Amino acid sequence: MAKLITDIYLNLIEDGDAEPMNDLGALYYTGRAGEQDYEKAAYYYDMADKAGNRQATENLGYIIMQLHITVILLVQQRILWLLET
Repeated sequence: MAKLITDIYLNLIEDGDAEPMNDLGALYYTGRAGEQDYEKAAYYYDMADKAGNRQATENLGYIIMQLHITVILLVQQRILWLLET
């Protein structure tokens, strides 16, 4: 079922419509595209952003923010590990 949905969105994207680009990004972001893939989500959000979809701009910002938070947490964990050794 997920493959059918992504195929439908890919066909809509070929027409240059920004909304399905954003929607496909959301499907990958949430995992409803069959797999949760932030890289693919960011790719489609970026494509939609460049096509003028402002919601995609916001969604791409959330991915970037999550990435920064993840990096900060990993650095904090590494510092704590170094302090314990």
